[in-house]
Amino acid sequence: MGQAFVKENDDNELLNNVQPTVIALMRYLRKQSNGRHIYRTRLLVDDKKREIHVMSNGLSYLLNDNNEWQMVF
Repeated sequence: MGQAFVKENDDNELLNNVQPTVIALMRYLRKQSNGRHIYRTRLLVDDKKREIHVMSNGLSYLLNDNNEWQMVF
């Protein structure tokens, strides 16, 4: 009996599963915006010394204490 490889659907990837690099975040955001280039417009630091990446899509992101991406509200 043969085996087939099943590719997981990356379209449903969650933000917190994206690798903890800015490049990986930008790739993820590009996929989510149907190929539109997303770039960082500002870099801020919060009171816990975490970097907040303000992106061209109008949203901000940071790496939380678990080293996972999350949106900042």
